[in-house]
Amino acid sequence: MGATEEKHLTGYHGFYLVGKSNYIELFHPNSMDDEMNEPGTIWICLASLKANYLKKLNSEKLDFITFESDDYFNELSLLVEDSIMPITTREMRKSLYEGWAKKKYHDSVTFLPVDYNSPEESDSSSNYLMKDVNGIGVSLNPADNSKVIRYLKEIGYNSVSEFNGLTRLSNNEQFFELHPSENHNSLSINRYYIQLNQSVERSTEIIGNSRIECDGKSAIWIFEL
Repeated sequence: MGATEEKHLTGYHGFYLVGKSNYIELFHPNSMDDEMNEPGTIWICLASLKANYLKKLNSEKLDFITFESDDYFNELSLLVEDSIMPITTREMRKSLYEGWAKKKYHDSVTFLPVDYNSPEESDSSSNYLMKDVNGIGVSLNPADNSKVIRYLKEIGYNSVSEFNGLTRLSNNEQFFELHPSENHNSLSINRYYIQLNQSVERSTEIIGNSRIECDGKSAIWIFEL
């Protein structure tokens, strides 16, 4: 685990759980300077591994999928009620890729997951228990269910299956598990499925209003929302 202070980041204060190809950011509702968020507010940020890929998507121009671009990123986002964008897929553009990843950009470049983070942090993750997040469970209002499914299929989560009566969408490496509930007006994360670097005995750890269930090289971090 690392803190924003260790990364010398400004504007917000939080903690990171860093894996080999992805990471979790944890914030208090008022961790952002000059900004207050409701408890449970989320932003799931995915990464495109192909240059100039995102702008080819959403050919049907669905009104709940938006495309935006600036000097650093192309972004394809899911839009739900109250103009909230809980899930965004980002794709680096030339100036950021060459400045951050220190590699030559061309229009058909294939990005590595660590290009979006840091090779050093990815390598260091082998020293800790968490290897990677390989699944996310999300609670959502049934009215948003079809939008979330369509968005995830649009970005490559095309493998659909049922697990314990819940819909899972996978890109064959990671998956989303959908938990529809009338009690949820906005999308929220209710669990992370985590791969571990080493096998552990079956155990349950309580952390605040959450619990982590470990067994072998797998763990599930469940949040009571």
